[in-house]
Amino acid sequence: GWIRFGRRRETPGRPVTFVTTPAFLDHFGLESTRDLPGLKELREAGLLEAEPPGGDEAGAPPGPEEPDMFAETAQGAEADAGGAEGVGGGG
Repeated sequence: GWIRFGRRRETPGRPVTFVTTPAFLDHFGLESTRDLPGLKELREAGLLEAEPPGGDEAGAPPGPEEPDMFAETAQGAEADAGGAEGVGGGG
């Protein structure tokens, strides 16, 4: 394999880190991971985009094929509030 599990970080949740193997370095002709391109070089080569593709990002407003899951709830709450006033108000 090209990667293996590394040590757990000493941060909350103790996430696992990943480490490249000598097989990875050999396959790509690298002497060490320091020979890998940085983020700047990857962006300049067009391999990293500044924004996620196509609006799949979290927090994006729902599209026409995605109904707003809270729209019905909000309308139902308004109807319930109006109905409650009508029932208790006549006397």
